Amino acid sequence: NKGGVNYNSQGSTITMQGDTQINYCYAKIGGVNFNCKDATITMKNITFGRNNATDGAINYNYGTINSYNNYYGKNNAKNNGGINYNYGTINSEADSYFYNFAQNNGAVNYNKRSATIIMNGDDSWINTNRATRGGVNYNLGTLKMRDFEIYGNFAEANGGVNYNDGGNLTLINVTAGNNEAIRAGLTYNNKGTLTIEDSTISDNNATYEANTIINYGGNCYIYGNEFTQPTRTGIE
Repeated sequence: NKGGVNYNSQGSTITMQGDTQINYCYAKIGGVNFNCKDATITMKNITFGRNNATDGAINYNYGTINSYNNYYGKNNAKNNGGINYNYGTINSEADSYFYNFAQNNGAVNYNKRSATIIMNGDDSWINTNRATRGGVNYNLGTLKMRDFEIYGNFAEANGGVNYNDGGNLTLINVTAGNNEAIRAGLTYNNKGTLTIEDSTISDNNATYEANTIINYGGNCYIYGNEFTQPTRTGIE
């Protein structure tokens, strides 16, 4: 089934807002919302907790999703996208993400090729999310993050925060620390383009190879950042 709460058909619009709780919902794809092509869903001031799906525990999106000042906690995808499984466009403003999980890839976002996610944090937090690859984001398309505090996320394989799989990933003015993975505690860049600007990166850890970034056949552009790494090596 598609959409545990909402199925938004092509050309339609749904607006959800105002001190709302959406908890314990389930669908095979889109535990809360299934959004069709050329459709729009806007969500504001909502708490999403303990929702489940195979892919996209909150949103399975082909259209446009606007998410403003929402809290996403303890949502679970059996496969990919603990919050979003995205083929379309997602705009996120001042959202917070805690304790979300994906069995495979992207505990917050699984972003497909030709898809776009723009996340402006306004100093919001992304904490303690977990997946096999990409403890926060698994990106094949275009994904930009700005003004987030990113701590304590974990990948059982590569990319404690980000796994960039041939996509275009940009981090601007983020603070990221104590993220962990087997390889690349911050970002594993697999033949993609990675840009990091004006950010503070500290105390991220990996068992093998680089604690912070691994660039595998891709392009990295790193400008105006502060990197701090402790003397210890590997996950303790």
